[in-house]
Amino acid sequence: MAKLAGFDGVEIHGANGYIIDQFLRDGSNQRTDPYGGSVENRMRLLNEILDAVISVWSSDRVGVRLTPENSFNSMSDSQPQQHFGYFIEQLSTRQLGYLHILQGDMMTKVSLLDYRALRDKFSGSYIANNGYDLQKAQTALDNGDASLVAFGLPFLANPDLVRRYKEQLPLNPVDFDTFYGGNEIRNMRISPVSSLRAIKRSDARKETQWNDESFPSYLTKLPRPAHAPCLHPCMQSR
Repeated sequence: MAKLAGFDGVEIHGANGYIIDQFLRDGSNQRTDPYGGSVENRMRLLNEILDAVISVWSSDRVGVRLTPENSFNSMSDSQPQQHFGYFIEQLSTRQLGYLHILQGDMMTKVSLLDYRALRDKFSGSYIANNGYDLQKAQTALDNGDASLVAFGLPFLANPDLVRRYKEQLPLNPVDFDTFYGGNEIRNMRISPVSSLRAIKRSDARKETQWNDESFPSYLTKLPRPAHAPCLHPCMQSR
């Protein structure tokens, strides 16, 4: 379905304590069947999923995301350096589009593994993620510690992050109260640089008003199917 929709590729989510990650890590995988025990067995599910996906997509259109240290969803592993080193070596043989690694624990911000050693086990494009700013990202790229760097929180707070980085402009601070999640409904207050002169606010907690000139063009041009109404307050008037 992703291919029919015109996607360039797909990422297999083997991270953050969801089903694939539960098989990979020995803190959660207590199985005694062929899907548990050894690293070879614990990787069996991921390998079977990769086989299925690559039967539809060429391998260079498939990426995999892993989180060796992330404790989200009560996850743990007894020897993450060794175990994920094996997983990454095996993934390297598949000529994937990329490997996407969340480095460290996004909950505690602690990072104990040698991620350069893990990166060196993968022959293809390696995407680093978690806690990067522009300077840290550039250093990682210059040192060969990563092929690309993914930004999460900075993009949520700054939808025009690329422009801000290019022009060395200040960033909006990260405000978790404005993020979406769970069953909560929140207003997202985001301020593209190009709209600073156009924003009208009565106070920081009220809805931001946008005009056509100020709103990011890549968002205003997104098609919205009739069966999928937009609930975002600043898009409802568009």
